[in-house]
Amino acid sequence: MRSTFGSLWVPVIAVIALLSALTSMRPALGTLWGDEGTYVAMAASLARDGDLTFSEPDLEWARERQPEVGATVIVQRTDAGLTYSKPVVYPLIAAPFLALFGETGLVVLNATGVVIALVLAAWLLRRRGAEELGALTTLTFFGCAALLPYLLWRVSDLLQFSLTLIGLILVCGGARRPRAARVEWPLWAAALGGGALGLVASMRLTNAALAVAAVAACLLTGRMKRALIVGGAAALAFALAIGAGLLLTGAANPYKADRSSFNGEVGYPVGPEAETALERFSAAPATQSVTWRPTADSSRVGHSFLYFVLGRHSGLLFYFPMALLLFYRLLRHPDRTGLALAVGVAAIALFYLIWMPWNYFGGSTFVGNRYFLTSYAALLVAAPGLPSGRQLVPIWLIAAAAGISALYSVESSRGLDPMSQSHAYGGIFRFLPYETTALEIDGQRDRYWAGDFVRFTDPHAEVGAFDFTLDSELPPAELALATTWSGGRPTFLITSESEPLELRVADWGRRRWHRLESTTTGTRAVVELDLSPAWRRHTYWWSAVGMYQVRVQRLTLLTNDGSRARARARYLGDGSMLEREPRLEVLAAEVAPRAEPGGITQATLRVRNDSDWTWTSQDVLPVYLSYRLQAPGGVTIEGPRSMLDPPVAPGEILEHQLALAWPETPGRYRLRVDLVIEDVTWFEDRIGEPLLRTRVRVKAPE
Repeated sequence: MRSTFGSLWVPVIAVIALLSALTSMRPALGTLWGDEGTYVAMAASLARDGDLTFSEPDLEWARERQPEVGATVIVQRTDAGLTYSKPVVYPLIAAPFLALFGETGLVVLNATGVVIALVLAAWLLRRRGAEELGALTTLTFFGCAALLPYLLWRVSDLLQFSLTLIGLILVCGGARRPRAARVEWPLWAAALGGGALGLVASMRLTNAALAVAAVAACLLTGRMKRALIVGGAAALAFALAIGAGLLLTGAANPYKADRSSFNGEVGYPVGPEAETALERFSAAPATQSVTWRPTADSSRVGHSFLYFVLGRHSGLLFYFPMALLLFYRLLRHPDRTGLALAVGVAAIALFYLIWMPWNYFGGSTFVGNRYFLTSYAALLVAAPGLPSGRQLVPIWLIAAAAGISALYSVESSRGLDPMSQSHAYGGIFRFLPYETTALEIDGQRDRYWAGDFVRFTDPHAEVGAFDFTLDSELPPAELALATTWSGGRPTFLITSESEPLELRVADWGRRRWHRLESTTTGTRAVVELDLSPAWRRHTYWWSAVGMYQVRVQRLTLLTNDGSRARARARYLGDGSMLEREPRLEVLAAEVAPRAEPGGITQATLRVRNDSDWTWTSQDVLPVYLSYRLQAPGGVTIEGPRSMLDPPVAPGEILEHQLALAWPETPGRYRLRVDLVIEDVTWFEDRIGEPLLRTRVRVKAPE
């Protein structure tokens, strides 16, 4: 070993350095939202008043913790009233730590659990090989994985990992052959191990597969009594945890209760905002719905499995490279214990890949595949023997590359986005396939434009309601386009006050450059993308029948001289909306023939929409009312845009009083009042006539 690694100090220092960097980059512990905010709030509630109801003291705590918006928590509505909506085992264990150490106590809990688990793992591996190799394997198992960030993230996942590793070692750690090498734990230790596995199952029901696998391993190795004790202890611990949940929250499974997220901006379900906030239970439910029938979408499952191994947010190769090595060793040297545990791991993975292929990596706010953490613990116990030092070298190299890449990405993007997924905005992860199956990565950056789904996968574009802004000083903006049509090309309308500009578009297959030509008012260009073949096809959660073609595009704005430029981009689908033909009938159009210099008059309009599309100002190509004035000298002045409120559907009548602002210079002005498709065309240019054409004399009163 010394010839390969020199000593353990190098990897130890690497792990400490990475953990220190993660500590400095982690958002402030006072930032509480989502799962973390809920778990901290639950532990604080138990330490404060011994219950998990969301009441006035909880409201005061949430507002004190984050005075601006209040802590974001997930609350459920049950027969017991309003209570927090997470499994109760983690906050029950965390409450004493919070009482002793404050909210940092949850980090202390995570670290304590990991230390105990790794000490037992080192003991287990020492029995399989040389002492230094066992220590190095343990260090590699922990340091070369997405476990480190979870030390600082105050959620239950790392405790699930620790309890799983402890439980499986106590139950299965002495079951390896030859018999002379067995050091069997006593039955009371096996009972503790079964109890730990039962608690883990109560925190996430799919983890029960590992408890069943542990019992099966005992049976397959001829230890009937141990199997009964482990199974009984696991069932008892699970029942006690579920009972505690029923007692404290009124729900056996918080994921099945009516639940939603609350903070100071949307109001809490107690206090003066209670009546309005309670509506979120029906307006924004987070209740899980998984049926006994698996999805029939084999394509989606296949893609999910690919990303489970190699995906940007879930791929085992970069988040858990040691898992692949352990699995390889298990296949090379299978035994009954290892195969039993491997079946449990496979059962959990297949459940998420087949029954929940839209959310198989555990949501957007966590690093890597959080649902795999417990399975990762099982693989260490399942794999027979120890890997060689040579086999561990590539694991450290992969982990080093991933860690350095993640730190670079976080550091370069922390000013744009403090979210945990910022580790994937640059470097290695940027080039891995992007999963698009989750319900949402960030709801504020998902759009449904021109009938297509558009997801912005990084913060490098400023996203508005119907457009987005590119910045030449920022990295490329990446967006996933999901379309149902074929035969056309995704089209963008680009406008900017800067000139000249160039747009570079890249996908997995090719790069293209588009010259953005200048106009009299800046830069305007219609860009049609020549796409590589779609890298996946599947239905989305909101459309059971529509088969979407999904492509990820990177858009970079470039200038000739390297100066900063910004451009507004609008996605127009296949571009057919650019060819919309307006049809209308003017029922009334009146304006006073005279106006005072600098004065305001009104144009009265009644226009019927005879088109087959709706005129609306709330769209990627908004329609406005406006006017143009041609001065006596020939100069044309455009008036401000007036929104259509409400939109005018086909067959409906637009009735509007349009304010006309007149110049200070007297004279006879030619007035044309018309509808305009912003940055595309005036209706007059399509149908030959404006809504109103007349002359108005601007003259001071005598």
